[in-house]
Amino acid sequence: MTLSTFNQDHIGMAFEPPAVYVPPRLHDTHLVYLHTVLPLPDGAEVDYLLNGGPGPVEGISVVLHPAVNGVLVNHAFLQSYRGPWPALLEVRYLKNGQPADLGRLPLLDPDAAVATRLQVDVLNSPAVIPSTGATEVVTIRPRLFDAELIPLPRGFGTVIELLDPHDGIRQYDGSFIVTDAAVAGEYRVRVTTKWGLEQTVSFTVASTPE
Repeated sequence: MTLSTFNQDHIGMAFEPPAVYVPPRLHDTHLVYLHTVLPLPDGAEVDYLLNGGPGPVEGISVVLHPAVNGVLVNHAFLQSYRGPWPALLEVRYLKNGQPADLGRLPLLDPDAAVATRLQVDVLNSPAVIPSTGATEVVTIRPRLFDAELIPLPRGFGTVIELLDPHDGIRQYDGSFIVTDAAVAGEYRVRVTTKWGLEQTVSFTVASTPE
C-alpha cells in the first residue's frame, strides 16, 4: 500500500517481535507489541489490512490502551484463514480518515516452524513444603525460537517430564504442584522438543522453616 504524500504523519511504527507464529492451540492468544517513535495522539484511529484486503478478520484485533498498544492474534485466525503463508498484516495509523503511517507484521504458519533455540525458565524455585492442605506451584516454562529469533507458540512441540517423581508432587503440563506430602530435595525436569532440542533443569523443594 502506498501512503498519500499529502497525508504523511509518520510516527514510526514497529512490532515486537517483528513477526508472529499464529497460536495453534484452542483458546491461545499472543500479544505482539506495537511501538512508535512518536506517541500516538489522543483518540488515534487505526485500521488494518490482511494481504491487502480490509478487516475485520476473525482472530485478529488491534489494541490501543494507555498501558499497551499491540495486536492480539488468537487460534481463531488459524481455524478460519485459507490464504497463503506468511500472511501480511498492515496496521495503519489514520489521519483525517486517511492512512498516514503503517507497520507490517508477518503472520507465520506454526506448522512450518523449526525451532533452533530452547530456553527453559524455572519459576518459584525453591518452593517451601506447605502446611497441611495447602500447595505451592513451581512452573517450568520452555521458550523456543526459530533461526530469526522469532518465538514459537507457548508449549508448541515440547514435552515436559519429571525425572524424579514423588507422590507429593503432581504435574499438570509445565506446572508442578508441591503438596504437604513432598520431600525436600532437588527434582530434575527434562524438556524435549520434536526438533531434537533438549534441556534438563531442576527445581528445589525446601523444608518448612522451624
